[in-house]
Amino acid sequence: TRGDERGGMPRPQMEQNGHHGHQNGHSNGAIREPLAGQNGRSHRASHAPRHSSFPRKFRERDGVAKRGDRAEVLDEEDHDFMRKISSLRKITIRFGSALGLVVAIASFYGAVISGFEGWKFEKALFLAFTVLSTIGYGNYAPESEGARVFLAVFTLPGVVIFAYALAQLALVIIGIIKSLRRWAGLVQQVKPPHIGSRAKVLADTLRECDKDGDGTITLEEIESSTGKICVMLGMDVSKQTLKAQEEARAFIENAFNEADFDGSGDLDMLEAMCMLCDLVKMREMQQKEQNQRDQIKGAIYSLIPLIVIGAFVFWSEEESWSALDAFYFTIISVSTVGLGDLTPSEGGGKVFWYVFMILTLGLMASIIQTLGSLLGSISARENIAGNSGDGKRDNDASVGSGRRSREEVRVDMEGDTPEYVLRL
Repeated sequence: TRGDERGGMPRPQMEQNGHHGHQNGHSNGAIREPLAGQNGRSHRASHAPRHSSFPRKFRERDGVAKRGDRAEVLDEEDHDFMRKISSLRKITIRFGSALGLVVAIASFYGAVISGFEGWKFEKALFLAFTVLSTIGYGNYAPESEGARVFLAVFTLPGVVIFAYALAQLALVIIGIIKSLRRWAGLVQQVKPPHIGSRAKVLADTLRECDKDGDGTITLEEIESSTGKICVMLGMDVSKQTLKAQEEARAFIENAFNEADFDGSGDLDMLEAMCMLCDLVKMREMQQKEQNQRDQIKGAIYSLIPLIVIGAFVFWSEEESWSALDAFYFTIISVSTVGLGDLTPSEGGGKVFWYVFMILTLGLMASIIQTLGSLLGSISARENIAGNSGDGKRDNDASVGSGRRSREEVRVDMEGDTPEYVLRL
């Protein structure tokens, strides 16, 4: 009774009731909050760490939330670790599937050739691998009509499937290299700069560029908003060097001059929208080129160490070869030239040859294919930039030449652009 009159319960009784209240809270689906006062604070401080179900807000209020914060940090670390494990599992599955396809195709062709020729499987497998990889050393050749007919009919589809499997292996290897560089902190993955429709993003960017709100945008306003435009385009402004910023300003100035249809020195909102659309398109092309460059770099970073290791192993395994012979054979094999003057002998050298060729042929093919695509992308971008630099746009210009009239731009944007953008 005296405890109730003072506004609090006696300490022994309160602690006992505190335990009962906690248990009853579990049974009734609620937790009873201890009464205020010094004894209540003592109760919370002494019992909160021992009860995992104690409300987090009470632990934070009494300064005992360290365990919860540490648990949150551990949860984030566990989540990051599990994400890496999941990524590693996917990479392993892809690598195993592609490798299994390579081995299955080569084994099938080797078994068929062995049946027709009466050779040992090892000899037939070596011939099948040189045929499917288009190396063709020439030290083995089919003699029976059945083997020749089989190779004449099934070489082309076999080469295509084999090349596809090797390309998948190469993509996995390049992905591993990129993941290792990202985990090591050598590269950073930039998140998309915005979420939403492109038209809304462009309209918001234009409003921010229009400093005086008069409905037109001058070159000075564009240049003062270079950072915002770069963010809109997905460029990492914080890491840009002075040279990169100057190049961006020159690029934006050129786009501004091209979008200024009437040569007035300022852009209305439709002309500005056209300019930003061209910037976005050009930025997408540049990003595609950068991805292709990164893929080529990853393949080269993987291929060069493999060539060095391969030359060393062949030099060690082949007693009659010099270091120059081993390096020469490695390059001739990786490039699929396959002159046939040097071939691996039976034993460890040939076993390593299979592993080496499986890893390197896909990388070499990936470099050649991506390099061709990169040159095509650069040529297309330079053509667009060249057409843009020839002069200002004309209303009767054609789309095929890289120029569009204002009416064509309006028609192109009507399906994706809100009406208020066109009214601006």
